[in-house]
Amino acid sequence: MKVWSLTLSKRVKSWFSDANSDLLTAKLTFNAGDKFYIQSAFHCQQAIEKSIKGFLVYLKVRFDKTHDLEKLAETVLSIDSNILNLKKDLSSLNRYAVAYRYPDSRDRELTTKELQDALTLAESIFHELSQKVKFTDSLI
Repeated sequence: MKVWSLTLSKRVKSWFSDANSDLLTAKLTFNAGDKFYIQSAFHCQQAIEKSIKGFLVYLKVRFDKTHDLEKLAETVLSIDSNILNLKKDLSSLNRYAVAYRYPDSRDRELTTKELQDALTLAESIFHELSQKVKFTDSLI
């Protein structure tokens, strides 16, 4: 099924469903040990990005094709400044979208604390934004 043929409700649900899958994958890879921290970090970033994009689709707001979480968060906050978790510093998570996926781009290894913080933030943003969306049935 083509994405553009989906109803608005189904498009929003798809974004949040994918965000939830990324969040679950981030948790699984984190729990698998530090060998998988890079994959976990990537999925944390993706969960946040897809949550924000799903919320923007819900609001019927167009957005650029970007992985920049700060830019996406600014777009949401310009419409709804009450979303507390988007006011947090997202810049450190931007590097997980691309740089940490490539060995030559990594400047150091991720720490357990950094990844725990990323997971907590991803979870918080997913829950805060998905609760603002009025789904008629179960999200996942």
